[in-house]
Amino acid sequence: MEDHDRDIELSNQAAQRASGRIPEGEFENMNINSYIASLTDIANAPRTVQAFPENKKSLDRAAGMYAYLRDKHHAQTVGDAFQSLA
Repeated sequence: MEDHDRDIELSNQAAQRASGRIPEGEFENMNINSYIASLTDIANAPRTVQAFPENKKSLDRAAGMYAYLRDKHHAQTVGDAFQSLA
């Protein structure tokens, strides 16, 4: 049971780190690197990996897509990334 409690605690910490990076009311202005880090934090949280492996794959793909848009289309914010898809 101790490992289970530790996994939950680590997952909660990952969620707090991820949500702490998102500016309130300014999601489109969020730095794309912060968003990629948030997706990666949630994807690698122990509870995500164990309980929701399909979500981990989706989050990893999303982080990869945003990294691609950052690198190839020079998106600096989440809003820039959305615009480059239009």
